[in-house]
Amino acid sequence: MLKEKYPNLKYHVFDASSSYWRTRNDYPHYLLYQDNIDTKALENWKPSGENPFYGSIDGVFTAPKEIKALSSVPVGTTAVVIHPKVQERMEKDPEYAKEIYDRITTWFEFDNLRNEAIMPGITARSSQCVAIGENGEIVNAQSHSSGGFSSSQSSTGTDMALDFWTERSLRHKYFMQLQLEGQLRHEMLLYGLTGTPKSSGLFDLAGGTLSAANLSGLMKLSQSYDMPTLSMQQLSEKAAAKEKLSAMLYNGELNILGSSVAGMPLDQLIITVKQEIAKM
Repeated sequence: MLKEKYPNLKYHVFDASSSYWRTRNDYPHYLLYQDNIDTKALENWKPSGENPFYGSIDGVFTAPKEIKALSSVPVGTTAVVIHPKVQERMEKDPEYAKEIYDRITTWFEFDNLRNEAIMPGITARSSQCVAIGENGEIVNAQSHSSGGFSSSQSSTGTDMALDFWTERSLRHKYFMQLQLEGQLRHEMLLYGLTGTPKSSGLFDLAGGTLSAANLSGLMKLSQSYDMPTLSMQQLSEKAAAKEKLSAMLYNGELNILGSSVAGMPLDQLIITVKQEIAKM
């Protein structure tokens, strides 16, 4: 069913619930978009050394080779990772397989609409990946656009905890400003969650997390400039995406996602995105 909907599908069966997916800049996400990968190696992947720097310092952009490798992923590639126990159950229970199918396709649609409501046309240059955990729910999600990188993450700093939806919204604005200033010479990041920008002293260089003081600075920064001017067509596309996204948030369609997405309770996700689109 997924192959019919996503012709350029890469389908893998292994446990992809590792937190390294969300916390390490050197996790090899690019492999997920390939065929015949070593699933055991990915399932047991562990980092060596400190988390590589990813961001811009004094106008110079730096990224680890694993993130740069995403630029070779063909646009429109869709990758799905299924936990072995879920795969086994789906093969025996067609109704359960349909439920997992609906969960995956609803997530991709929802995430595309949210990104289109921010930057019309961005999904035409994007590729996506989602991982289904042992309980059948979404445990990780990742997407990138023409070299940009994003990942689901729920990060906890020493001063405060941030849900990944808040971080990705703020970082989207942050990277937009860097692009407008000419400091960032690559495609705008969609969410910027795993790749942690540390330019302008806003981010903790050592821990890769946002402190309360840094978050406050980022919020002020995000309010200090206007978004780029959009064409009439882009404005129309943005409005249409926002309308469809709002419908999904209010009509119960997202209930198929289960109780949580990447560790975030579904009801909290819905509330957060409702607040987010009210400001778009």
